[in-house]
Amino acid sequence: MKLTKLKAYILDSFWFKPLIISLCGILLSELLVQIESLDSVGEITYLFNLGADGARSILTTIGASILGVAAMSFSLTATTIATVSSSYGARLVRNFMTNNKNQIVLGVFSGTFLYCVWTLRYIHSINNGGIFIPNIAVHGAIVLAIICVIVLIYFIHQIAENTQISTLLSQARNDINESIDIINPKKEDRKTKNEAIKNFNSCVIKKGAEKEGYLQMIDANRLSKVAEDCGIKIKVVVEPGDYVHKNKDIFAINKAVSKSENKRILNCFSIGDFRTPHQDIRFAFQQPVDVACRALSPGINDPFTAMSAIDIIESGVIEYLKQPKQQRFFYDSDEKLNVFIDISSKEDVINNIYKSLDTYCMDDPRVKEKYLAFKKNISNYR
Repeated sequence: MKLTKLKAYILDSFWFKPLIISLCGILLSELLVQIESLDSVGEITYLFNLGADGARSILTTIGASILGVAAMSFSLTATTIATVSSSYGARLVRNFMTNNKNQIVLGVFSGTFLYCVWTLRYIHSINNGGIFIPNIAVHGAIVLAIICVIVLIYFIHQIAENTQISTLLSQARNDINESIDIINPKKEDRKTKNEAIKNFNSCVIKKGAEKEGYLQMIDANRLSKVAEDCGIKIKVVVEPGDYVHKNKDIFAINKAVSKSENKRILNCFSIGDFRTPHQDIRFAFQQPVDVACRALSPGINDPFTAMSAIDIIESGVIEYLKQPKQQRFFYDSDEKLNVFIDISSKEDVINNIYKSLDTYCMDDPRVKEKYLAFKKNISNYR
C-alpha cells in the first residue's frame, strides 16, 4: 500500500522528474570535466580552447538566460492555466502538474542551469601557472542551450494544446478508462449484499480515521490478510472519494483488537488532501460533468462544449456498465468471507451523474436533445 501510495504521489507531483533531470545535469558536467582532465583528451581539446574569460562568459550567459526563460515561461503558464481553469474546472491545473512533458521541460531548463554553474567552478588556475578550462563541458553547455531553445518552442506548443477543451476532455476520458481498469474485479462476488450483511451483523465495534482528508485508496487484499491474521471480520463503511475524519467511522469489526492491530488495519487506507481517480470512479466522471455544467452556465454559454462533454460521459458510462460489478467481498486463505466494502452501486454512480446534468441540460434545445439521447443509450445497458 505504501509503495502504491508513493507511486501515486510521485506521478501527481511536479518536482520528482525535474529533480532527477537536474541531478543528471550535474553528473554530466562532472563526467565531461573528468574526461577533459585526461592528458590525451586535453591535448586534443586545446585546439578548441575558448580562453578562461570566454568560457566563463558563455557559461554565465547560458545559465542566467535559461533560468530567466524558465521562470518567465512557467509564470505565464501558471497565469494561463488559472484563467482557463476558472472556466472549465480546477482539474486543468492537475493535468498540467501531472503532465510528463511539462515536467521534462522544467527538468531540462533547471538541469542546464545547474550544469553551467557546476562547470563554471572548474575553471581555475593550475600549478604550472596556466588555467584549466573544461572545453568539452563548455561546448556541451552550448549544445544544451540549443536543446533548451528547441524545448521552449515545443513547450509553448504543448501549453497551447493543453489549454484546449478537447484536450481536457480527452484527459478526462483517459482518467475514466484508467479508473475502470483499476476497479475492474479480478473475481466475481459469490454473495449478494443481503447475504454479506448477515455475515457482518456482528461488526459493531466502530473505528474512525487517525487523520482528516479524502480516502484515496483501499488495499482490500492486504486488509483481508490483516483480518485473517487478527481473526476478525471487517466491514468498511466508506469508499474512495469520501471525506473522513476522527469523528467519522470508516470501518467496523466484530471484536476488539490491540493498538498495533488497529494500526495495521488503518495502514490499508490511504488518506490525502485531495481526491484522485485511481480507485474513485465517481471523481473520474465528475470532471466531464463539471465541464458540461460550467459550459452551460450563463457566464460561458457554450453548448457545443457541453455536448462534447456528454459524449465523453456516455462513452465512459457504457464502458463502466459493461464491466462486472466491483468486488466488495474478500476472503481469507480458507475461503471464508472476512472483509466487506460497502461501495456505491453502479445505479448510484449513474444517478449521481444524472442529478448534476438534469439541472443544466434541459434549457438549450440542442443540448437537451443530446442529453435525452444519452439517457436513452445508457438505459439499454442498465
